[in-house]
Amino acid sequence: MRTVRLLMPVCLALVVAGLARADPKPQEAIVGKWEPQEAKGKAVIEFTKDNKIKVTFGEANFGGTYKFVGDDMLELTMTFMGETKTSKVKVKVGDKEMEFTPPDGKVEKYTRLK
Repeated sequence: MRTVRLLMPVCLALVVAGLARADPKPQEAIVGKWEPQEAKGKAVIEFTKDNKIKVTFGEANFGGTYKFVGDDMLELTMTFMGETKTSKVKVKVGDKEMEFTPPDGKVEKYTRLK
């Protein structure tokens, strides 16, 4: 019984530390500017807190909206040259990297810009 009393503060501290270090939800972590790893310096994708997305590709700019339809599924609605398309992609968002997996299965990797 004495051992349990001695270990209780240690266990409580570990639980609190684990909660404090919990990764942010993808809905929060996605906000910011991202650059495709395959097209460095050529494109920037910006996700805002109000669920808007802006894509800059060279001189071209277009935008749309996004929403999470699950913890790892993103629905994108984009308008480009008067045409609007909606698609779903599987998303994995980390602190500095993000991965999109569209329906064709080809993983697209992005790096967070500062």
